[in-house]
Amino acid sequence: MPILRGEVNFIAKRENILNLALPFPDEKSQALTLYLEQNGEDLERCMVESVEQLYRKTVPIAIRKYIDATLRKQQPEPGKAPLEDESRPEGPTGL
Repeated sequence: MPILRGEVNFIAKRENILNLALPFPDEKSQALTLYLEQNGEDLERCMVESVEQLYRKTVPIAIRKYIDATLRKQQPEPGKAPLEDESRPEGPTGL
């Protein structure tokens, strides 16, 4: 299943959930960055795509669906300001 660019942008824009430090020679890193930039790519975006592919390959679909649903619930709806206290009941009993 290919990863859509929109998904990658969404993932990349969220707060840092995972920071990786990998042993990789500076010379190789500089060359990789240079050639990615020449092709209009970004190392961070490519790494996010790779981790996302590994996640989809490794984590069972039922778990991925649960996590996706949980993450969607945590996002405020577009155009809707989050309420200060969403746990407070509405209506006459919630005075």
